[in-house]
Amino acid sequence: MIKKISESHTCESETVKSHRLASQRWVASVIKEKLRDSPNYRPRDIAKVLQREYGLCLNYSQALRGRSIAQKELHSTHDEVTCQLPWFCGRIVETNPQSVATVVALEDSKFRLFVAFHASLHGFEHGCRPLLFLDVISAKPNKQWKLLAATSVDSEGDVFPVAFAVVDDESSEHWHWFLEQLKSSLSTSLTITFISNGENALWDEVPLVFPDSHHGYSVDYLIEEFKAHLDDAWTEETRDAMVEHLKKAIYSCTVDEFNQYIELIKGESGKLAEWLLEIKPERWSDAFFKGSRHGQYSCNFSSTIV
Repeated sequence: MIKKISESHTCESETVKSHRLASQRWVASVIKEKLRDSPNYRPRDIAKVLQREYGLCLNYSQALRGRSIAQKELHSTHDEVTCQLPWFCGRIVETNPQSVATVVALEDSKFRLFVAFHASLHGFEHGCRPLLFLDVISAKPNKQWKLLAATSVDSEGDVFPVAFAVVDDESSEHWHWFLEQLKSSLSTSLTITFISNGENALWDEVPLVFPDSHHGYSVDYLIEEFKAHLDDAWTEETRDAMVEHLKKAIYSCTVDEFNQYIELIKGESGKLAEWLLEIKPERWSDAFFKGSRHGQYSCNFSSTIV
């Protein structure tokens, strides 16, 4: 008859010995996807995740070896894919005549890839307004790479992709290269209006490559930036009123109308009004913008990517 139960066990538990059954290659297979998103994933963090999700007790060295194997496999796959890119570009041009597909090899197995299908270029030049939105998203499944995109809007008001590039970061150098490839791919003589968030020196790069173009702020981005400056010291009603003042300043048709709403913003915060003037109203207000937005103020291409 059992009279007492001791909760402490003298036998070796499954959790304690389970790490012996977890081969380094299995650990690598588990963490490989996490390494795609976070290349600097630390062995200590790997051990914690495996303990939490699988009940495995791995020491630092075991986690480190598993990570090394995963990194080697990822780099091997990356190198194989990189070597196939020239063939991939050739196939695009072969199967889609008059398309543009260019790959440039860089140091450390990095590259630049530019693609503009003929159907997209022809559709933009003959079926869309001369309006291009510049956007960037993290490429899936490897967020280490960035997708630079130029999109327009079709007659239904939907996103119309024109060209894209795959690069390792969204630096001004990569944007300049992308814009050069885009310009050489287009045959239109119309003046193009660009819309972007202006980051990564785009305010400087666009006129360098397209000197006769116009470049304006993405209104959605500007409004979100403005909201970020509104602190909790103001009531929700006041914050909403400030956003409405900004929207009316954006869509103002005359300078007097624009000044009226800037004064209303200034009445609540001189600092915010000054910030708006510093980012140049000629880039975001209809009262000053010299290009034509054709009724389109924002195009969040990244939200269309699943």
